[in-house]
Amino acid sequence: MHLFVYGTLKRGFKNYNFLKNAKFVDEAITLKKFIMLSFGSYPAIIEKEDSEFSSYVFGEVFEINKEILEKIDILEEVPNFYIRKQEKIKLLNFNKVISAWVYILNSKIVYPQNNLLIWK
Repeated sequence: MHLFVYGTLKRGFKNYNFLKNAKFVDEAITLKKFIMLSFGSYPAIIEKEDSEFSSYVFGEVFEINKEILEKIDILEEVPNFYIRKQEKIKLLNFNKVISAWVYILNSKIVYPQNNLLIWK
């Protein structure tokens, strides 16, 4: 199975160790637009394609197993903080569209509007 990551799980970031035994597949981009919020030391995306703040999200795709996915679910506090959802993702170097798991902020989370910052 595939996992698309866009924040601290990417190579070189603080939570990459959760994916150190996974196979890196490619750099990638979502086919759907999201709003990316900054929560200080980590980002989150929300589903709002029609907003002026919406954009495609760049990230990385990894091939993972169930054990890795379960550990990341705990890290991402699924389903309380994030939900995990299948989305269409375009692999940039292979010019191929795949389905991958993506962590999206739970719509029940209340967040300050000043968090509408693009994660860099």
